[in-house]
Amino acid sequence: MLEGHKIKLEKWMYRQFGEDKDDDYNSDKIGTSDVSDHDGTLIGIYSVTKTEKVYDENKKDLANKVTHFIAIKGYTDIRLDDNNKADLSDIGEVFGRHKTSESMKSVIKGYKEAGFSEVEN
Repeated sequence: MLEGHKIKLEKWMYRQFGEDKDDDYNSDKIGTSDVSDHDGTLIGIYSVTKTEKVYDENKKDLANKVTHFIAIKGYTDIRLDDNNKADLSDIGEVFGRHKTSESMKSVIKGYKEAGFSEVEN
């Protein structure tokens, strides 16, 4: 784990088939990757709390600055062969983070609207 970070997996989500249209919900939010055009995408949605020391001008001392955000980490192009075994030969990574103003509930809802389903652990 990264020092100063508290990371909690909230949901696994999966979408079997990509979409041929530009998906605004995913295209700008996940790093430089656009998961909307990839087949077999599995993502983990994480809540992250980042704590770092910053100088407080008022107190003339170090203080903790806490930032909360939602991070995405996952894989694309996971294909199933004829025996329902995962073919990972073309697998790619996706990663990114959502705006701090977005709630976990709205992020999960957005992925559901983009065709993702929750995966049970």
